[in-house]
Amino acid sequence: MTATDEEAGDTGRRLRAGGGFATGLAWLSEVLVTGVLTLVTALPLVTAYVAVTAAVTVLRQRADDGTGVTVRGYLRAWRAAAGSGWWPYLVPVGVTAVLTLDAVAVGAGLPGARVVGPALLLATGLLVTVALRACVAWRPATGWPLAATEAVARTRSDPAGTGLLLLALVAVGLTASMGPVLWPLLPGLPALAAVAVDRRRAVAGATHRHRPADATDQRRSARGVGAGRSPAYER
Repeated sequence: MTATDEEAGDTGRRLRAGGGFATGLAWLSEVLVTGVLTLVTALPLVTAYVAVTAAVTVLRQRADDGTGVTVRGYLRAWRAAAGSGWWPYLVPVGVTAVLTLDAVAVGAGLPGARVVGPALLLATGLLVTVALRACVAWRPATGWPLAATEAVARTRSDPAGTGLLLLALVAVGLTASMGPVLWPLLPGLPALAAVAVDRRRAVAGATHRHRPADATDQRRSARGVGAGRSPAYER
């Protein structure tokens, strides 16, 4: 390898490192913009889930094809979610009801409140994780019933992802307790976590489908061919 080749390789590595850093900064800025837009459009509270759905939509598009987050793109996604029926307006009501029951159980001093309170808090967290997964699964062409069904199925089949979403919600709560300066960033974080968990699941599924056959699979295939049967028949 010549000195010129080495310099070119060093330059390429520096560019890739800078590109990764620039990409991280771009993601941070877009999550911040998404958080502010989500916070503003969720102020009526009843539109909170619509706002989160729009946030997930624009961040998912950012992850899929690199489309930058813009105010126009977010508002387009918000209008699509707002006009998708009455389903997204029920989620804030359901979460508020569970949180109210949790507060009553803890504050009333009833027997078993120490157990019921944390159980209801965990139920709230699971409800929110399912709601976030439904945001990721939702498309205007499919509708919310199918998205909810898919979200429940993903929650059951991917407990690790559910745990990651719960940890993300805990991190959001801890960040919120640090002061109002960070609040504009908070609404974008659960949306980013939902998209990241979904991408992790998709990458893991693709890796599993393209996993090379191990020695057992190869011996099984050889036996099938030797016996005049195809490997598909053997499986």
